[in-house]
Amino acid sequence: MAAAGEEDDYMGDLSLFLPAEVSSSAKKVNGTKELPSARKTKRPKTLSWQERRKFEKERKQREEDEYTKSRLEAAIPETNLGFRMLRQMGYKPGTALGKEGIGRREPVGLEIRRSRAGIGRRRRRMRLRG
Repeated sequence: MAAAGEEDDYMGDLSLFLPAEVSSSAKKVNGTKELPSARKTKRPKTLSWQERRKFEKERKQREEDEYTKSRLEAAIPETNLGFRMLRQMGYKPGTALGKEGIGRREPVGLEIRRSRAGIGRRRRRMRLRG
């Protein structure tokens, strides 16, 4: 306490009024749990129906794309009606199409698009910009 002529300095040592800090290892030893506000916010285990629908749609699209690409890499079987018609018209497997045989040997490539914009939309935007 203070002498007769001095006033007490209550602001001098604030550590007397602050709660003691407890380390995280001491919390575990004492068995006390952290407060919910101190915990990190976790992602909910269940997603909303919109998010589930979005993830399901993306998963289906990936599966479709993989299936399509695997089917494109496989050769057409000789029992296929279209292949039999090509053979009747003179096509021989491994040769190019055309009268002189200098045409394409491989089919035209396939680009999988998920956009709802039209086929020429991208070219038109590029032409307008540049």
